[in-house]
Amino acid sequence: MVQGWLSSVGPQLADHKTEVLLVTSRKQTESFTVTVGRHEIRSQFCLKYLGVMIDVRLRYNVHTEYISTKSAKVASFLSRLIPHVEGPKESSRRLLATVVPSIMLYAAPIRKEAIVTIS
Repeated sequence: MVQGWLSSVGPQLADHKTEVLLVTSRKQTESFTVTVGRHEIRSQFCLKYLGVMIDVRLRYNVHTEYISTKSAKVASFLSRLIPHVEGPKESSRRLLATVVPSIMLYAAPIRKEAIVTIS
């Protein structure tokens, strides 16, 4: 249905890049297969959309783990890079102090709404 509409409008769907996620509140998650074009796509437990990891229950636990790992890697990389480039100047410390929180706060309003809804 979507593929037919897209082909009539003009853009093409990249069948091999399509992902499927079944959002459910059931305790046991189900897996299914969808055929898009010539590709069979199996549903996933979580997927990444615009930098936000979305899981089947919309609880954002996977996203929280993802951003904590990512921010730790970025902080480690920047802290190793800064002494070799400029030394520990104020601007370098400010960069490190602003990059990591911005990574951690990305999509925070969405996660807040999910936490409030679950509670």
